[in-house]
Amino acid sequence: MAAKSGFALLEAVVALAIVGMATVGAVDAIGGQVRTANQAIAALEADALAEERLTRARLLALEDLEHLPDSLRRGKFAAPWTGYERTMSAETDRALPLLVHLRVAVSGPLGRQVLETSLCRPRRGQ
Repeated sequence: MAAKSGFALLEAVVALAIVGMATVGAVDAIGGQVRTANQAIAALEADALAEERLTRARLLALEDLEHLPDSLRRGKFAAPWTGYERTMSAETDRALPLLVHLRVAVSGPLGRQVLETSLCRPRRGQ
């Protein structure tokens, strides 16, 4: 009888070890999914903030784009995006003087997002 109870105890220990390994694997997989979801959220927020800055720049005249105010050139975002910083540059194309290349970079807790575009703007009075 003692040999049978020892065998049952061994079976229970093996079963417990298998369940433990499966649990560790599942918890690790869930942790990876949470990290990936957080990175995706941060990338989407940074992309939306960069697009918002480009939209503001699209409203400016060519002369204003050539001399970006510091409030557009660099800074931090207001709450709830206080963890994000931005920089913007605008360069006039030498070959096509009415074409302006805009570049917005948003840095956040999980990386950096950069958006670039080109705008064609006539000068005031043209």
